[in-house]
Amino acid sequence: MKILLLTNPLPNQVALANKIFYENKNLSIIVRNNTESKKNIHSRLIEKFHSLFCSLGAVLVFKKMWNDIQKHFQSEFSKFPVDPCLEVLDINDLSVLQIVEDLKPDLVLVSGTNLLKKELIETIKNSGKIMNLHTGISPYVKGGPNCTNWCLSNKEFAYIGNTIMWLDVGVDSGNIIFSEQTLLSGNESFFLLHKKVLEHGHQIYIKVIQEFFKGAYLPSIPQSKIGQGKLYLTRDWTPFKMFTALKNFIFFYKKSVHQNQNSINPILVKISK
Repeated sequence: MKILLLTNPLPNQVALANKIFYENKNLSIIVRNNTESKKNIHSRLIEKFHSLFCSLGAVLVFKKMWNDIQKHFQSEFSKFPVDPCLEVLDINDLSVLQIVEDLKPDLVLVSGTNLLKKELIETIKNSGKIMNLHTGISPYVKGGPNCTNWCLSNKEFAYIGNTIMWLDVGVDSGNIIFSEQTLLSGNESFFLLHKKVLEHGHQIYIKVIQEFFKGAYLPSIPQSKIGQGKLYLTRDWTPFKMFTALKNFIFFYKKSVHQNQNSINPILVKISK
């Protein structure tokens, strides 16, 4: 069976690609490469203003954490297991559609791209299935840029985890295949917390992929049947929100995580055996 991975070139995604390749060598990769260097001048000015005048310390802590995360994954996996067959600025580029039509993948995996539009999704579904990895427990916390951080900002530690879903045209709104809290002790450093969440996401993505290729039954549960949540937007992730998240991590996370870890277990979606 053929797998197509739609992703970005960051080391955490390179690591995921290698783990997928270990399970199935028939892997093709398309990279959406829209790095910070391509941001417009207006966006850069806004970021500089925030960095200088709004919770500068928190911004630097988050930036260091993310850089350290990427260094960690890069030390394990320095490059993609196969050369990407295409690199684009927008995952909905016509060239992506053409590759999907030619390749006819049995399974398309999405992680770390911009939103897929209806035309691309329908083209994929002509030949196979399409899954998405979301950091966060859907439907309770959806969107970006990183829902672990939104959980910290809101003191909603119970929603720290990952969700695998069948992808649709919405933002993290697809029917759920599998969701699970990340196993946490409460003693994690800021770096280790985020590292655990990302590695846990890789782990359950691989688990679902394995079940798919075994021909096992995979759930497709509408999020509306599980509960209600909130959609978070990247533009709302301000330095003030970073400061709040960092404060909550320091003062509340360690003593609250055990209680919160047990609060939603009964409604998590599991793969049927």
